[in-house]
Amino acid sequence: QILAAKRLTTQVQKLRAELVSREDSGQSVEIDWSLPVVELCPYLDSRLKPPHHLASYGAALAAVMVDSDRDASQVFHTLCLAAPPQHGKTTLTECAIVKLLKTCHNLSHGYATYAQTLTDKVERETRRIMDAVGLKIEGTRGDWWIPETSSRIRWTSIGGSLTGDPISG
Repeated sequence: QILAAKRLTTQVQKLRAELVSREDSGQSVEIDWSLPVVELCPYLDSRLKPPHHLASYGAALAAVMVDSDRDASQVFHTLCLAAPPQHGKTTLTECAIVKLLKTCHNLSHGYATYAQTLTDKVERETRRIMDAVGLKIEGTRGDWWIPETSSRIRWTSIGGSLTGDPISG
């Protein structure tokens, strides 16, 4: 197991070096959107390493991603995650949102937290990632439209409203 972990660390270091090199030279990085979200993180942000310690959370996020070929009304999940602070939960969620908006077409999504300031922070960081990978966002702060996939996401918090904004994915 130690050897496997060392090999994985070496692979991640090589990947990060390649991504940083490409970014520094202005080359675009081809993203394989079929990758699990845990493996996708370094492609979306070269500062990141794959958060393998959150692999079960990544798998749970993948399970709740509804694509346009599935009936969203038949999919309901409650997801509860407990992990210490500063372990990558929010960052993995931001990467999952980007993957969701890129790969799940014609659906509406919602993101809500306990505080609007936290929602705003996650929205800003997700926008930064979206810009970095070339996904265009239209709309206002708190309500995005993604022309490439005809998807949208509504950002809110406790006390905010999703009323009138159906969540289909």
